[in-house]
Amino acid sequence: TEATLINTQTDTSNSITNTIIATDPTNTQNLTNTSTSTGSNNQIDAETEISLNSYIFDLNDINGNNGFSIGASVAKSDFGSGITGVGDVNNDGIDDFIIGAYSADEPQDYSGEVYLFFGKEGGRQEQSLVNSQNLTDAIMTHGERHQSRIGYSVSAAGDVNGDGIDDFIIGTQENETFGLTNIGAAYIVFGRNDWSSKVDLTSRDPNSSVRIEGQSPEGEDLGLFVSGNGDFNGDNLNDVIISAKGTHTYELNGGAVYVIYGRSNWTATIDVTLLKGDDGFAIESHEGIKHISYDFVSMIPDINSDGLDEIAFSGSLVENDVKDYCFIIYGTDDVMPATFNTSMLNGNNGFYITVKENS
Repeated sequence: TEATLINTQTDTSNSITNTIIATDPTNTQNLTNTSTSTGSNNQIDAETEISLNSYIFDLNDINGNNGFSIGASVAKSDFGSGITGVGDVNNDGIDDFIIGAYSADEPQDYSGEVYLFFGKEGGRQEQSLVNSQNLTDAIMTHGERHQSRIGYSVSAAGDVNGDGIDDFIIGTQENETFGLTNIGAAYIVFGRNDWSSKVDLTSRDPNSSVRIEGQSPEGEDLGLFVSGNGDFNGDNLNDVIISAKGTHTYELNGGAVYVIYGRSNWTATIDVTLLKGDDGFAIESHEGIKHISYDFVSMIPDINSDGLDEIAFSGSLVENDVKDYCFIIYGTDDVMPATFNTSMLNGNNGFYITVKENS
């Protein structure tokens, strides 16, 4: 398909004309879209002829040259529940990707699995199946316990330990810590030159992976969403952010977000309740706001041109769950407080966005 966009703007009349003509050489049907906006009244005259038949990609046409498919050999594993590119985690110059299967039953019911696939020159065969018992094309890790549901969320982390190789982070939907249920956990898995067929998350080897956990008795669902691949504090190491939607602050299920800074020396476990501000910090909701991080957390690129990346997360109004918020905190090289309350946002350190209600 070939497309041409013609944009003509006349300052004196505030008139803008956009014309898009798209032609599919294999089909006689054309797509023509012409719209004109004139003057301050923003009057629009539009003529549109659209045919979408030629712009649908049939997945049956995947042939290995234009893409590929990967399936699970076991049903009801929710394979594909989380999928993302993770950069080059085996240092071979080709980017890699991971796929979560949070309902997988090996080795325990709903412990979940995550598969790491390395990029290949020339791509992959058009179809393949992964089998946790006979891994020939992937690296696998599984949850530590019954109902861990690891792989519900997965994300690139960037290089969080300064060894020059990309890392990734995976979250759990439910877990058990210190005998408490629904506490949750997240795991940073470090990139390396040499990989075995499986990653043992129970090894507590800080050269391989790090377990991030909390000790809240309320069941905070730590790790439901994870994100990374940005430098929030400007130390040239990437940082990660983790949701905890069930944390109680001023409101029941007020929610929390934990920001953990990259470092060259990691311990086997990180307790988010012990973050001090110089190694990371917690974000809690203020009175009247709940469910922060309930829908998403995200590390986003530098949007205020200060050379530091920002973090974003969701929230909602207590009285009206349908009024949602997006909070953004600007990156900073200043030491953050151990706990940052969303009421502290002032426009200089961040802001929030919501939909204005009709009066």
